[in-house]
Amino acid sequence: MPVNTLSFVERQVRTTSWERRWFFLSRFVEAEHTFLEPAIDGRPLREWVREWEGVDEPPEESTLLSAFDPELAVEQLDRLLGDKPNQFGDRAWLLFCKVCFDEGCGGLTADISRAGGRVTWSNFGWDTDYVTEDEEPARYNASFSFDEAAYDRLLAEAREHFKVPLFEDKLG
Repeated sequence: MPVNTLSFVERQVRTTSWERRWFFLSRFVEAEHTFLEPAIDGRPLREWVREWEGVDEPPEESTLLSAFDPELAVEQLDRLLGDKPNQFGDRAWLLFCKVCFDEGCGGLTADISRAGGRVTWSNFGWDTDYVTEDEEPARYNASFSFDEAAYDRLLAEAREHFKVPLFEDKLG
């Protein structure tokens, strides 16, 4: 299997949220944030998914890799590095709902394995945090293999970028 190159590309994502106003009144707020998206051999992951699905537009889902919420970014990177367990079973979440960033809405997942100095992403598919008895999630027969040292270095550098100093450090 050839060795692929993993990198990150910036992507502008329009997010939405509810902002609490006076007492119980809320308002819908839209904002644009910069997210990092995995790129494999220079091609954004969402473009690979578009090709696999045979559609005109890539999916709208996004990573958690943004200064918008650095704690979520670090958490996703820790899972991709294997330093934290995945949210549901053995599958790693790569792309999330861009509105709530929650697994419950579904997202793109993959199996991530390490062997022989390589990290492999395979068996990509759409999953949710719940299981339905009557339908199987979509799966794509694609596999990408990365040099383990380069993979760990890239994700560690991204992790340092998003790492939030401890509260005590801010006091000094």
